[in-house]
Amino acid sequence: MTSFLLGLTGGIGSGKSTVGAILTDLGAYVVDADLLAREVVAPGQPALGEIVDRWGSGVLQEDGSLNRTALASIVFADPAERAALEAMTHPRIIAESDRLLAASDALIGVHMAALLLEAGATARLQGIWLITAPEDVRIARVMARDAVPEALVRARIAHQWTDDRKAALADVVIDTDSTLEALRDRVTLAWTHLVDAVAHGHPPYPQKTS
Repeated sequence: MTSFLLGLTGGIGSGKSTVGAILTDLGAYVVDADLLAREVVAPGQPALGEIVDRWGSGVLQEDGSLNRTALASIVFADPAERAALEAMTHPRIIAESDRLLAASDALIGVHMAALLLEAGATARLQGIWLITAPEDVRIARVMARDAVPEALVRARIAHQWTDDRKAALADVVIDTDSTLEALRDRVTLAWTHLVDAVAHGHPPYPQKTS
């Protein structure tokens, strides 16, 4: 079981996955909640049945798998529908993440999730890193990666908390608008501080008051 649980978050296009890969190279055990989110709605999983019960078979592909685009067009247009989907998926994602982290013998486990703070899934975390980048950089990254129009990327960003709001809850903020080498240096520095504190039994970050 990991000794310290770190939350790693950042909005779409922030570079969160790149930082997650660097942390993996440095020895962290990283659980990607975005990948788990796909697993919990796979064919045969209870969440997919609940989704179909609520929104009908129109949110399925011909092969019975989830049509994520069709579902997104529904839930991103209505906060109540989005909340309903999150109620079906988030508890299952967290439970699977906890299972994986409990089975790891790494000193530090990382729960990486885009909506970590929005979902309120922070009570079990001992630290939070926020990954950021300027909005225009994020938009360009997502457009190039996913081949989607700018308006769609902006709409997705609008459904996430602002970086300022997230930064108020984060222990470390890392900007990824740099070379990969410079980013790796920043992540390594923050990681070294964290490992040293945890290894010596010291709290690496000040305790937040509610």
